[in-house]
Amino acid sequence: MLEVCRLAFFCAIFYVNVDCGPLPEHIVYPKLLEARGIKGKKVLHIKDGLTISLEKLSVLADSLVFTESNDGVPTKTIMNGAELEKILYQDREKMA
Repeated sequence: MLEVCRLAFFCAIFYVNVDCGPLPEHIVYPKLLEARGIKGKKVLHIKDGLTISLEKLSVLADSLVFTESNDGVPTKTIMNGAELEKILYQDREKMA
């Protein structure tokens, strides 16, 4: 029974390491299409077979705090929500 548990443990470790391998890299040249989509959405062609429909994103706050970690040191940046709304878009279906 102990050998079965050991085998299961090593198989799980192997699967996690194999599953976390790097994804292949692709160079793409996105193109904003002239035609507008439904409801005024902007259509962005990423590559053959991948086109996203972008709509304005609502920030819902006057200011946002972005926190990032650089070598274990947290850095906070306060951003103006109204300014961000002017340049932020999303595609909810493709989570972009």
